[in-house]
Amino acid sequence: MKYKIPFGNRELEISIEIENIRVDKINPKKVKPVDDYLRLLENALEYPINSKPFSEIVSGENKKIVFVIDDYTRKFPNRMIIPPILEKLDQLGIEKKNISFIMGCGTHSEPTLDHLNALFTINGKNILDGYNFSFNNINESKFRFLGETKRGTPIEINEEYLNADVRILLTDVEYHYYAGFGGDRKSVLPGVSSQKSINRNHAMLVDPNSFTGNLENNPVHLDMMEAAKRAGVDFVVNVVKTVDDQILDIKAGALGDAFLEAVKIYDKNYRIKLNSKADMIIISAGGYPKDINLYQALKGIEHCRRAVKNNGYIFFLAECKEGVGHKVFNEWMIKYNTFEKVSAQVQTNFKMGGHKVYYLLLAKKQTPNIYLYSNLPKDEVINKFQLNYIKNEKELNIKINKIIKNKGVKSIYIIPNSKDILIDV
Repeated sequence: MKYKIPFGNRELEISIEIENIRVDKINPKKVKPVDDYLRLLENALEYPINSKPFSEIVSGENKKIVFVIDDYTRKFPNRMIIPPILEKLDQLGIEKKNISFIMGCGTHSEPTLDHLNALFTINGKNILDGYNFSFNNINESKFRFLGETKRGTPIEINEEYLNADVRILLTDVEYHYYAGFGGDRKSVLPGVSSQKSINRNHAMLVDPNSFTGNLENNPVHLDMMEAAKRAGVDFVVNVVKTVDDQILDIKAGALGDAFLEAVKIYDKNYRIKLNSKADMIIISAGGYPKDINLYQALKGIEHCRRAVKNNGYIFFLAECKEGVGHKVFNEWMIKYNTFEKVSAQVQTNFKMGGHKVYYLLLAKKQTPNIYLYSNLPKDEVINKFQLNYIKNEKELNIKINKIIKNKGVKSIYIIPNSKDILIDV
C-alpha cells in the first residue's frame, strides 16, 4: 500500500509492505467557504449575538473608538474585513481622527514593514492610512493596573485601549495549545496586556484542563475571560476560516457569547473523532509553509498525538527548511531539557517559545518512540530535541516497515495535514 504525504514543496511516498494490518488515512473535513462574505459580515454586525447593533454602539458625537487587531503571527483576513467596517463608519459620519487601531502583539516583537504591507496593503495602498495606529509593546506601552483575577493574575491593560469610549476586537477562532481556542478574549489578554499579566496567565498551561480544544474548567481561558471583562469590551467580531484562509463564518456581538458560537462552528468542522487509538501514526505538518521550521510544525504532533497508544510510534514528517525557527524554543530545549525542568520554568518565568519545549516533552512522556524526518542535523534531532533521527525517504520506509514487522503493529493512522485538524479519541 502506497500513500502520498506532504513534505515541504513536494510529496513523500510511504509504502506499507506488511499485509493484514489496518491503515486509515485521516483527512480534514471538506469545508466550503461562504459565497457572500460581505453580506455575512453585515448581518453579523447589525444582528449580533446578545449585543446592540454595531452601528448603534459606535454612533455618538466624538466617541473615541479603538479596534484591537491580530498581529502578524495570525492570519486574520484584515483586507477583507476592515475595509467594509471602515466604510460603514464613514457612512455613519465618524471621523478618522476618532478611530484607532492597536495591534495586539502581546509579548511578540513589533511588526516589520514587510509584515504591515502583507497585512494591510491593497493595490499599493495601506487600508489603515489616515487612522491612528499603534502596537502593544510590553517594554514601551503604558499599562494601567485594574486589580487581580481570582487566580492571582495582575490585570495590566494598555492605556490607549482603556482610554477609548468604544472597544472592539477583530479576531479569528482556531485551536490553541493551552487556551483551548484562540479568538475573542485573547485580544485583551495577551493582546493588549503587560508582560507580568501574560506570564502569570500563561503559567497555568501546566494545568491538566489547559489543553487544545478545551474550554471547560480551563484556567487559562477563564482567566483571560475575567481580565477581558474587567478591561471592558463593547463588541467582538470572531471570524471562522477554512484551511486555505477563506471565510467560513462570522460570529459577532458580546464578548464570550459570540465567541462560543464561533467555537461551535470551528470545532464542528475541524475536530475529528476516532473510535480507537492506533499502534502507529504517520503525520505531516502539511508541507510548506506549515513545516517551514520546527517551531511552527510541532503543533501537528500536539493536535494528533492522542490518536496513538501510549508507547506507540509516531513518525513526524516536517522539512524545516529554515531550521528550528525560534530563539527561545532553541535555548529552552538546551537549558530545560526534562519535563520537570521545563514545567517549573513555565510556572516561574514564562517566555513565548518555551511552551513548545513543554509540549514536545509532554508528547515524549506519552511515548518515547517519536521519529523525525526533516532537514535538521542528526546531532540536533537526537541530542537537543531528543527525537529519533531519519536520514532520508528510503530510511523512513525501511524503519516504518521494520517496526511494523518486529513490534507487532496492527493499526496505523496516516495524517497528511496534522496542523489543520484536532484528533479526539
